Amino acid sequence: MKHEQKSLFVTFEQEFGRPLSPMEFWQLLNWAAEYREELIMQALTEAVIASKRNFRYIDRILLNWKKENIKTRREAIEYSKRFRLHTLGSMI
Repeated sequence: MKHEQKSLFVTFEQEFGRPLSPMEFWQLLNWAAEYREELIMQALTEAVIASKRNFRYIDRILLNWKKENIKTRREAIEYSKRFRLHTLGSMI
């Protein structure tokens, strides 16, 4: 396992406050094979902001970003800002 992947696993365990299950471990390995680490970390950040610390929610974020052709952390942050503004605007 690469050093970057180790830090990814450690960060997830710290945010979840527990060791990852074997299924979560494999899911994270699959994400690491498909997405850049910075995108996975940003998806985790988005989940924490939304108080939804679960792999299904993070997977939906990553799939949505893939559909929107978002490839960098900066693009993900900008997309999330627009999404939150749009969501907030529809609530008012």
